[in-house]
Amino acid sequence: MIQRQKEGKKKMANKKKQFDQEFKQNAVNYCLTHPELSRKECAKNLGIGDSTLYRWKQEAKANNNQATFKGSGNLTEAELENRRLKRELKDTQDALEILKKSHQDSGRITQVLYCLVSEESKVDKDFSVTGVLSKLHLSKSGYYNYLHRKPSKQSISKKERMQAIQTIYDDNHQIYGAPKIAKEMQKKGEKISQRTVGVYMREMGIKACYIKPYVKTTFDSDFSTKLHNILKRDFFAKQAK
Repeated sequence: MIQRQKEGKKKMANKKKQFDQEFKQNAVNYCLTHPELSRKECAKNLGIGDSTLYRWKQEAKANNNQATFKGSGNLTEAELENRRLKRELKDTQDALEILKKSHQDSGRITQVLYCLVSEESKVDKDFSVTGVLSKLHLSKSGYYNYLHRKPSKQSISKKERMQAIQTIYDDNHQIYGAPKIAKEMQKKGEKISQRTVGVYMREMGIKACYIKPYVKTTFDSDFSTKLHNILKRDFFAKQAK
């Protein structure tokens, strides 16, 4: 109980104080009407921080000593929307930076971004490739090099193998898994492991369809035609012996 009371007091102490516009204006006026007091002394008398009072005075000074104090509750809809968009942009940039750092050795994220930029530029006529690349901190020369880059032998081989896997998968009613598909490809002279086939199938979004064997779970309760009285005991006695 005592611990809960301490936690409650701690939360109340950490809760940020909020002041309405009238209080802020009165605080600024108090400083103006008491020139004999320093700003620190005024803040102490008002029960607020020195830095808080300084900020209010600066905002009021910029508006002829009339405080506007643009808090979250005094913003227009356009200003609120602008603030929200800025926050979203900052979050997106931070997330992108984390992704780039996590893939900086492989460079895969850069290739994915180049591909997305290329696809979007084909759909949207007003799409600015240079502007988007600049926001993503990507090289423009690297982007155009990516567009004109010829596919490698490894990517061509991977594409052909995926086509072969899809063909075998479709020809067998889409029930074959990696082990059977790997055996079929090996019969045709393809050197490929079961693990590689499984990785390609996951990338393609296909999987085996296992058929469970039929198991009879309900049995007929009439045993008269199956059970036999081997001991020839009389279960229908007319009277007790």
